[in-house]
Amino acid sequence: MPDFGTFRMALNIASGDQRVLVLQAGENEKATENLSALASSGPLIGRFHYDLEKEASKWSEVITGEKSTKGILLINPSEFGQKGSVISQLPLNASRSEIAKAMQEANATFIKITEKKTYSEHVKAGRRAGIHFEMPVEFGEDRDGDGVIDKKPGRGRRK
Repeated sequence: MPDFGTFRMALNIASGDQRVLVLQAGENEKATENLSALASSGPLIGRFHYDLEKEASKWSEVITGEKSTKGILLINPSEFGQKGSVISQLPLNASRSEIAKAMQEANATFIKITEKKTYSEHVKAGRRAGIHFEMPVEFGEDRDGDGVIDKKPGRGRRK
């Protein structure tokens, strides 16, 4: 199952891609197996982003709504992915069919309440609002092979 490195990254990218974020909070092998199967199943494929978190401290402070520290939470990310709100939640031991039904309902709700984004306008609005998200991998290329990202294109050593 696709899983992001951090919850903040998952929330940010789910917002940018206009997807509901499915968070598995807590460890449960059966829940992970169910989510993995659903992530690649016909009507749900490509409609959600997924994140697995073992500890609530990593995500609970940026999520609003009724939430449990363990379970499967379906989250509506804010406009710029800095916060989120719980659409619905299930226990970790929920059946695959219960999870699928909740995901379909959450996606239907999300579509109704979310305005479509135009990427360029969204980026401009984010810059005006001072929103910046630092990715774990530095942007750019190491063209000269010295292990440092080249700051200006075409300025690397020629070989």
